Amino acid sequence: LRDRVNKRGLDVPDIVAGGSWSFRFYLKDPIIRVSPGNWIYFDLVNSVMTDLNFKPACAILGQVVDAQPLKDTVTIDIGQKGIAHDPRVGERLRVLGKESSELVGQSEEHGILRLNGEQLEIGDFFLASPGHACMTTVKYPEALVINENGDIIDQFDHTARDRVHRSGSILYTEKSME
Repeated sequence: LRDRVNKRGLDVPDIVAGGSWSFRFYLKDPIIRVSPGNWIYFDLVNSVMTDLNFKPACAILGQVVDAQPLKDTVTIDIGQKGIAHDPRVGERLRVLGKESSELVGQSEEHGILRLNGEQLEIGDFFLASPGHACMTTVKYPEALVINENGDIIDQFDHTARDRVHRSGSILYTEKSME
């Protein structure tokens, strides 16, 4: 395609191709700049596509703040302000190592997990993989990289998160404020 366009006298400085699920097919082609979307933070949506062999690479640290043993539920401190809330409630997060548990309710600050036989106690910390990484990462100024020992070894700033497109403004005059 690039050669055909160049023959018509148009310069093609680069070709951008490959979304989150297809970028790996273009990695070895030197004239293509891949555009893999959320590949760095693969989420639950990516992990269920077993033929692609992607593993979630994003996790939110949460803590159990209350327990309701008779209801087999715990309250966690991951609410809608802490994780994307555009997937259905049960698909918003998965507690790593406690895969039978499920999110059954959520407010702005808290979530309710049904344990389904898993064990979590008040004060326990856990990692939760988001159902939608893109809409979760914009909630945080950076990502911390941890190694297998749990040590923070690096940090990546989310530099695009505070960009706002202003297509219109509401103007208030002194008169309208009276």
